[in-house]
Amino acid sequence: MTERTSATSADGMPPHDPCGGARVAEDQRCTEAAAMRSAADEATAAQAEAHRDYADTAARSEDARRAADAAWLARVKEDAQRAYRRARERAASLQDLQDAAAAWLAEIDRLNRARREADTRLLEERERLSGLQARVEELAIRVDATRLSAESAERACREAREALARCEKAANAAGRSVAHVETVEPESMAPVAPVISAAAASFSDGEPGGGPRGGEPRATPEEREPAPIFGLLDGDRRALRGIALAIADNASDADAVAALLQGLSDAIHEAARTAGYLDFPDHDPFWGSFPPGERRAIAGALAAMGHGFDGSGGFTGDRPPDGRQLAMALGHAGHDPMRVRNVPSGTRLADLYREVSVAAGEYVTERSGSLSLSETRALVGSRASSLGGLWERWDRIREALLGADPAEPS
Repeated sequence: MTERTSATSADGMPPHDPCGGARVAEDQRCTEAAAMRSAADEATAAQAEAHRDYADTAARSEDARRAADAAWLARVKEDAQRAYRRARERAASLQDLQDAAAAWLAEIDRLNRARREADTRLLEERERLSGLQARVEELAIRVDATRLSAESAERACREAREALARCEKAANAAGRSVAHVETVEPESMAPVAPVISAAAASFSDGEPGGGPRGGEPRATPEEREPAPIFGLLDGDRRALRGIALAIADNASDADAVAALLQGLSDAIHEAARTAGYLDFPDHDPFWGSFPPGERRAIAGALAAMGHGFDGSGGFTGDRPPDGRQLAMALGHAGHDPMRVRNVPSGTRLADLYREVSVAAGEYVTERSGSLSLSETRALVGSRASSLGGLWERWDRIREALLGADPAEPS
């Protein structure tokens, strides 16, 4: 190992930042959380305005209803008639009688016109009130959806910050600087996305420019086999056993190594599930109606309401959402629930996740800039402490996961 002063990359990070993936994830999650909170605040403000408009319209509608009320109008007309009778009794001349009669008839005419106007106004206010009622209900769904989405995004932001802090702490403890002075890593510590797709070449020990046997040309990315870590994450028992045998000191040790690898796979699946990395069936009438990003947005909103994917085709706690909660999730994804076709209900709603699976491989590729010890511990979060035996021999395990021949233990 040698040390050199590194140049910074375009994003201001050292080019071999061991926590680069965690840093990018933290930036993305927290930027998304800020946008979600802004959307939630806007929805809340719109809801408050709609409630005020509804209250004003309801008051005008009530005034119109009273003015158009037949019983109220009859009482007012009786009052007008009594007033006419009193005026007639006090009349001292024919002109007084005529004036009293004219006043009474004018009042009756005014009341009748007011009644007709009130009928028209009542109809208009009720139509407006009906529209506002729908608007208030729509905004209630939107407010709930955006609030839950904002809370979920803020939790993801906090978790990403904690993961970054753990990664930086682990990197610093290992003597790896995340500032401008860094340790030059061997080729095996290249970022995991290209390494996974070209694992054999990343760990070749042949002559310069050659393949694993020296003079042979390196295979193209299309010709290379997927890294063994993908087989492990896909539940391939042969891949699990093959990695364990490649790492173990002897046959009896292979079972212990296999148990550690299974624990790693389970931890990655759980972390990916919690982070919302899910694969959805394209042929499903409901899920197939949306692009992948919107499918995950809908699932994320359901999870925020306590109806997340349990990792095995059902809902956490065996608690499927109801129709209103699914409508809220659709609203979070930017869809009008009334316009979405093939919305499931009943038993179809309970089976919503029947063919859904965890995209563990995608989670590893996107979240880990490299499968370094610090990043992998951050990747699995709180489960890292239960995998102590894994970290003790991580260098050899990492090479085996990426398809290299593990070095002999020193």
